[in-house]
Amino acid sequence: IEFPHEIGIFLGYPLKDVKCFISYRGGGYRMCGEWKVYHDVVNAQRSFLCYKACREFCQTQLMLGKTFSSLVARTA
Repeated sequence: IEFPHEIGIFLGYPLKDVKCFISYRGGGYRMCGEWKVYHDVVNAQRSFLCYKACREFCQTQLMLGKTFSSLVARTA
């Protein structure tokens, strides 16, 4: 399935990185993790570590029998 590159904005990727990804057609990045990083590598690394910790927590909880909906924060 192909998605427009702009979807990165809705996924919380830094706008500068989304713009550069489009401009450079996916090349010339400084680091690659959850997204291709063109600017703030240090903050991107922090985000990647947070995403990894969250993924691992959720995987563990699901293996322990929790439901996906019980792991999703609900706000009103």
